[in-house]
Amino acid sequence: MAIETDREAEVRAALQRVLASKYFAQADSLSNLLRYLVEETLAGRGAAIKELTVGCDVFARGPSFDPKTDGIVRVQASRLRTKLRDYCAAEGRNDELVISVPAGSYAVQVIPSVKNDAPQEAAPTAAGIPRWLVWAGIAAALTVAAVLIGSLWNPRPEQIKSLAVLPFRNLTGDAAQDYLADGLTDTLITDLGKVPGLQVISRTTAMSYAGTKKSLATVARELKVDALVEGSMTRTEGNIRVNLNLIDVRERERNLWSRTLEHQERDFAGLQEEMNRLLARQIQPAATLPPPAKAPHPDAYAAYLKGRYLAGPGSEAAIRQAIEWYGKATAIDSQMALAKASQAQSYVLLSDFFMLPADALRLAKLAAVDAVAADPSLAEAYAVRGAAALFYDRDIQAAETDLRKALQMNPNSAEALTFFAVLCGSMGRFEEAIAAARRAVQLDPVSQHSYGWLQWLLIVAERYEEVEQVGLAALQMFPDAPLVNLWVGASHALRGNHQKAVPYFERAAKFDQIPMVPLMLGLMKALAKDRPGALAQLAKAHSIGKRRYICAYEVATLHSALGEMDEAYRWMEQGLGEKCVCLTWLMVEPWMKTFRADPRFPALAAKVGLWDKVRSF
Repeated sequence: MAIETDREAEVRAALQRVLASKYFAQADSLSNLLRYLVEETLAGRGAAIKELTVGCDVFARGPSFDPKTDGIVRVQASRLRTKLRDYCAAEGRNDELVISVPAGSYAVQVIPSVKNDAPQEAAPTAAGIPRWLVWAGIAAALTVAAVLIGSLWNPRPEQIKSLAVLPFRNLTGDAAQDYLADGLTDTLITDLGKVPGLQVISRTTAMSYAGTKKSLATVARELKVDALVEGSMTRTEGNIRVNLNLIDVRERERNLWSRTLEHQERDFAGLQEEMNRLLARQIQPAATLPPPAKAPHPDAYAAYLKGRYLAGPGSEAAIRQAIEWYGKATAIDSQMALAKASQAQSYVLLSDFFMLPADALRLAKLAAVDAVAADPSLAEAYAVRGAAALFYDRDIQAAETDLRKALQMNPNSAEALTFFAVLCGSMGRFEEAIAAARRAVQLDPVSQHSYGWLQWLLIVAERYEEVEQVGLAALQMFPDAPLVNLWVGASHALRGNHQKAVPYFERAAKFDQIPMVPLMLGLMKALAKDRPGALAQLAKAHSIGKRRYICAYEVATLHSALGEMDEAYRWMEQGLGEKCVCLTWLMVEPWMKTFRADPRFPALAAKVGLWDKVRSF
């Protein structure tokens, strides 16, 4: 049935406001799609709109168009729904009518907006109500009745077992506020990760979808999740407003829950806490999220969020910038555990390639200990304190206790899983190590870091075919990843397939920012009895080492493979003093068997704190 004339004029006026907005003014294809759907609905043909007709009428697909193989309509409809939500949250928040395209249909829905802050008025007489509003009320009542009746026969949707939080959109028009939108995404991922039985995709992978034009169905299929969370952030009169949607994507897009929240700018942490708590309960009604030890100082929290945002690229410069902002946060609020834990994590990252480990790990330990003391409920603090115990103190028992505590508090922490995998791998507990690393990849499926650690653990476990399998899957996403290429090449070389290793080593060699790559390439050449090639790579590593930290342990392994044991032990003693992170692998690297057979080894192992491990091997 066609919408009555008195409503058509208002709907068309609302449509023109939407099309003139910044969200649609430059989006011709989406504007054409919305205009078509509105006109068809106004003409009474909304229920008959099909994907096939939209493809032909709007997107000029020919007679051969097959929606099963060409998903243009589904993709564009998903983008349209997102744009409409963004418009309603920002420019259109004061519109009298709300235009939407509910998931599962192409018919347009037009309803009066609901303004929670509007003063209540006396009920008007029936004669004063437009006929279209009467019909809207009747339709809403029938919809509620249908839902109530249907619930008697239809079971509740199966519980959500996995989800991803898509990056929140910053709709303030100010790019300088992006760090706040990222902060909403970050903390929501962390808090939902604490919900029992729920798998939550990690921050690194989630952030890779920022600005994506992929449909929600495509994203869900790539990440293998049951549901997606999407949201946006706007500012209004000194407040921050967040719009949040929980969408079931198992069979078709179905909006399960939506909410708009608004807090004062200075209460951003309170806004996040309320948002995360409400969403957790929608996913699992019995879920409870532990409150922070104390509310953070607003300025300290803003500095912390800026640090998290700047750390995103993962480069040395980015990590050092982030540390500065975490320092600003703790200068304002000395008991801010989140900033201290992130500061500790940053120093652990620097200890691998960019900073003398003895210095970096000492600072990491101090910050991690302070973080746990300030907030004993913070999983991240236990994870990084466990890493410091492993790499700095060589205290396996303390490290395992902290890492298990972190995973108990947040089973979805890819960081804690990776540290736990490293701990288990260093002790020869390869099945545990590889299972934890595979779980980290599952939670962080577009992270080179996660794939690289899984490959490394498979290498030290001498499961070379699996190294190649994992690497080839990773290279489909990032073909130039240096460490992924390096480990695939190593898997071939360690099996004696040196020619197959060459193209992977060549791609890895292009990354000459850290000494580790030429040192590993040199090690592979030494094991292949290519002494000149090994020495050339060693010289290259020392050249890079003039401007970058060079790991004495890795130098020692290369000298050991060349049969130069005196030089190997000299460098190993230096690595011991520098607290090289790589000493973790002394007992398990397969190419170090000859080194471990040397009569000098037990004394060295005792200094490292590995004597119990020595006796167990």
